[in-house]
Amino acid sequence: MVKKFILIDILLLVGVVAYFVFFRTDERELVKKQLIELARLSSKGESEKTTTMIIKNQSLQKIFAPECELHFGINMFDGKFSNLQLVNSISQANMYLQSSVIKASDIEVFLIDEQNAEADFTGEFKGRSKSGEYIEEVRALSAKMQKIDGEWVITAITIQKVLEK
Repeated sequence: MVKKFILIDILLLVGVVAYFVFFRTDERELVKKQLIELARLSSKGESEKTTTMIIKNQSLQKIFAPECELHFGINMFDGKFSNLQLVNSISQANMYLQSSVIKASDIEVFLIDEQNAEADFTGEFKGRSKSGEYIEEVRALSAKMQKIDGEWVITAITIQKVLEK
């Protein structure tokens, strides 16, 4: 009888460990996933249809908090904006592009508490304008994120100042 209890205890312990190793959500990974998804949804494929853009915009709107603050160092892009305004700005910018690929990499996540996080990452933009001009930019960015209704959303994005000679 004692052997059965010991066996049951061991099986329960193995089950708990397996749950934490395989099924527990790592909040840092969820934050990273949102930033990667932001980059993916903001990109524009060369033959992207209007319906695809509408679907992407609906998903993109859910990545931003209802109010998001931008600090890009350009007056037009600095301030507080609604998630709809941000998505519309991304769509408008994509209208001038034939195609673009945006990537978020080197993402470092700092959990402040259960509901707030900050992330530093590299944003890479490669695109071609409708006139055929090739554009390539790499920037260091920071994002503040908040967990709202169980989802990590972006509340602020800042482009880090780059020192020039």
